[in-house]
Amino acid sequence: MVDREDEVDLPEAEEIASTAWRTLHLPEIAALRPGLVPEWPIYALLADASEPTALAGRIDAVALDEGRASVVLDWKSDIAPTEEDMRIHAGVMSEETRLKRAGWASSVEG
Repeated sequence: MVDREDEVDLPEAEEIASTAWRTLHLPEIAALRPGLVPEWPIYALLADASEPTALAGRIDAVALDEGRASVVLDWKSDIAPTEEDMRIHAGVMSEETRLKRAGWASSVEG
């Protein structure tokens, strides 16, 4: 989250809207839109670590196929992500997908 006091350039509303519009109309995303659910809550207990760890968060969007997550989307706003950024993002996506597919994460629909 960025506050105006942080003295950074905030994106323009038109730029944000344009980016969202283009993204939602990419062929790959457009094909998923009928089953796309934004802000999917996820909760899990990671018992395979040295100590059990609770996880709570939100997946940016999940494409459902017959009620099951078939694609997990993680929107990123990085204009020019570094290799390290991409590695971290890939790790997060891998964990979110693993939890959903394994049934270890439960979602609460509101």
